Amino acid sequence: MRLTIRRGCVLVLAAALAACGRRVVTTDTDSAPWVTVTQNPSLKVALDTSRIESDSLGKTVWLRFDYTVTNPPMTDMPQPWRRMESRHLLDCAGRRAKDIAMIIIDTANVRHDGSHVLSPGWQSFDNHPLTTNVLTPTCVAVDSARTRRGA
Repeated sequence: MRLTIRRGCVLVLAAALAACGRRVVTTDTDSAPWVTVTQNPSLKVALDTSRIESDSLGKTVWLRFDYTVTNPPMTDMPQPWRRMESRHLLDCAGRRAKDIAMIIIDTANVRHDGSHVLSPGWQSFDNHPLTTNVLTPTCVAVDSARTRRGA
């Protein structure tokens, strides 16, 4: 049951992300290191520019998903939720991503691990649940953040 519920979170995320059509790269006023990479009326996706890491495989990034509506509680998570954070390894040149972690933050600000539902292998941007509508502007924002830091 727990796996089914968490997969539901991924499906909710995928559906909302498919509708993200407006590419935006602006500083999130909630907290300085977060930069909005895309948004629509129901979802805002932001990149934590303070936690971008590089290695020979690509860039490791944290994304934050803020929903305008509250998602219902789940069996193993009694409070509703409106925010999720996820960690990904991005190979922007190769247009592929690898999922590392997912955390769902409920309305009581309790963090719940949802990483067990993520696919451990590389996926092309076209086939990834986050879609090219999120991953492509994330790569642009990563390059922009690196340029601002002088890297």
